[in-house]
Amino acid sequence: MAADATGAGSPLTRNGCDPVDLEAVALRCTAVARRIRATRALLAAVDERAWTGPVARRSWAALDELGPRLGGAAVSLDLQSRRLRAHADAQRRASLPTPDRSV
Repeated sequence: MAADATGAGSPLTRNGCDPVDLEAVALRCTAVARRIRATRALLAAVDERAWTGPVARRSWAALDELGPRLGGAAVSLDLQSRRLRAHADAQRRASLPTPDRSV
């Protein structure tokens, strides 16, 4: 499993991260997740009767496996987006003259 880009020791958790930049990356993650979901919906809507035969069956099977993977990627991107926004909020709190220590 790949390392978490926002975990301990990540460049995104170090002091000095720009909250605006973190939120911009979070927005991109959300946008890509949305596009992945739209692509998954388009694949699900394809009429499998339009193409038949052995090659078609193998191709449809591969596409059937792709759907859940696309869904998982979208969920991962949404999770990453939430983490990035949380880091942006934490960075803003840490940058206050008197940081709120009640977190």
